[in-house]
Amino acid sequence: MRIVLVRANSDAVSSPPPIGLGYLSYAVKHSRGDQTIIIDGRRFRIPEQSMINQIKDFQPDLIGVTAITMEARYVASLVASAKKEMPNVPVVVGGPHATAWGPSLLETLQSDYLVFGEGEDVLVELLDALEGKANMADIKGL
Repeated sequence: MRIVLVRANSDAVSSPPPIGLGYLSYAVKHSRGDQTIIIDGRRFRIPEQSMINQIKDFQPDLIGVTAITMEARYVASLVASAKKEMPNVPVVVGGPHATAWGPSLLETLQSDYLVFGEGEDVLVELLDALEGKANMADIKGL
């Protein structure tokens, strides 16, 4: 599968590398051999529409977005734009915001899935389930 992992642009001043997205990328490449790219909107101050264009150009089978709570509105906007432009591509949101807010976040976020806690194993299992190789209901942390 082709997976794009994204950190939205925001007004956050600090911009350390998105190490968590690197862990996710490694996990799916190592476990499944999937192709991944990381788009770091915050670090490179990429406008939302430019991020959507990059995502579309990659033609992903899944979009993964990380979120901290202070970036929630930027993530919600990015996810809504992604779903509008690519309605058939599943979007999964993880990171501290998803973990803190839990399933109620799906009431306001247009994400197809949320990942709670550490996401490496969950993402691998989710990809397997999307391909019919695992049962979605058995995935802990999804």
